[in-house]
Formats: sequence, structure tokens, C-alpha cells
Amino acid sequence: MSVVLIPSSRSKATGGNPFAPDVFDYRSRTTFNYYHDLIPDRRLLVRRLQELVESQDQEAMAQAFGSADMHSAATLAKGLFKAPLMAARKRFAPGQFYTELDFDALPTGAQRRFLEGSVIVNPLFGVVKPDDMIPNYELSMIGAIPEIGSIAAYWKSRVSSLINEAAGGQFVWDLLPEAYRAVWENDVSYTKRAQVQFLDEYGDPFDDDLGFKGRLVRHLMNQNPKGILALAGTEERFGFALDNDRSVLRGRELSVVLVRR
Repeated sequence: MSVVLIPSSRSKATGGNPFAPDVFDYRSRTTFNYYHDLIPDRRLLVRRLQELVESQDQEAMAQAFGSADMHSAATLAKGLFKAPLMAARKRFAPGQFYTELDFDALPTGAQRRFLEGSVIVNPLFGVVKPDDMIPNYELSMIGAIPEIGSIAAYWKSRVSSLINEAAGGQFVWDLLPEAYRAVWENDVSYTKRAQVQFLDEYGDPFDDDLGFKGRLVRHLMNQNPKGILALAGTEERFGFALDNDRSVLRGRELSVVLVRR
């Protein structure tokens, strides 16, 4: 089975289950908290974020929250340890990637492949699986928090081994934007890694390709074959054809170029 590395979404669903198991609890690994060993690191980051909010340092808060509404982001941060929870794939559902993936409409087998084969890189939790329970929050992956420093650098030393373990011996679809890939110190233990670029009919890259990546993952989960063979039918299914001339399809590091038709 292939492994898919994907980013979390800045757009999030609100609400959740207030009675879900505490995902910041040290004591037990739960079904919906796959990377349980990261709990101390998550708690430390949240505590520093809450201290930042209490300080009311507007400049530092802007650096942590990015373009998010400051008041809303601060309110969410204050209540993180007691917030209602929702599966990550549902929490991120409003985002372009997850909207186009449309998990609920996938056949059962494709849903299982997505749940088992996906690793979501996330600024608050480091890495999560699609069914892990998470609160609503605002935090920028390119941000920084006092006493924590760069959020991406904070997670790099803590999650690289987990990503490498998931990727080891697998064909990896690396769909991470650069800001999210910065958390991964790649040990090149996979069999092959494919990065994907989407071009319009004139050969120009799109400013935002997250929706296309969501549609691609939907296609990959439905197709099932490992590796490049899973790209068969992309033109018929969502209007992008593999450009063999611009793609690099040999070796361990692959560059896949899909052009809109």
C-alpha cells in the first residue's frame, strides 16, 4: 500500500463531541489518538501558546496565528485542553483538499486505504491520522511561539522519525507544501517518493493546487494500484493528463507533472 503525506487545513469545521476521550491525557493510548507518544510535546506547545495569549503580545500573537482572526484564535487557544473534539478528516473538511477528497462518498475500500495510508502534518499536533480526534484551533505552520521558536522546527525533531517509519519501504505520495515538508528530516527509507505539480492548459502552475491534490488522492484511493500505475485514468476522471516529457518517472525521487486537458 502507498503512503500519502498531506497537510492539515486552515479552514476548519466548528463544534465537536464534548464527551470524547481526552486527547491530551498522558495515561492511555486511545483508538482515536494514534501518535500517543507526542502528547507531552503537544501539551507543552499548547501551554506556551496559552501563555502567549495571556501576555497579550499582539505582535507575537500575529506571528503564531498568521492571517487568522486574532480574537477568535486567542479564544480557541485558551480552551484547547477542554475543547470539543472531532476526527481530523471532519475537522478539516471545509478546506479545499478535504472537500475535493469527499471522504464520505468514497467506497469502503477506498476509505480504509485513506485512513490507513495517510499521514496528516499539523502545526498543533505534529502529525495525526485522519480519524484522530482534534479540537478546533488556529495556528500557522510558518509561525513561531516564544520559548518554542519556529513551529516547524519544533516538530521536526519530534515527528521526523514517525514520518520515516510510516514511509519506510513504501511508495510515498508527497503532497506537502514546502512549509509543511519542513517538519520532515527525510531519511530516504521509502522505495520511491513522488511529488506532484499541476499545470494549466498553457503549462503554467496554479497559485493554489490543494483542491487538485484532493481530487488526486480521491483518484489514488479508488484506483488502489501502488505507484505510478495508480495515475491511469486521471484525464477521464478529473481532467488532468500525465505529461511524460516534463515528468521524471525513473529512480527513487519522482516528479509527476499533470496538465489540465
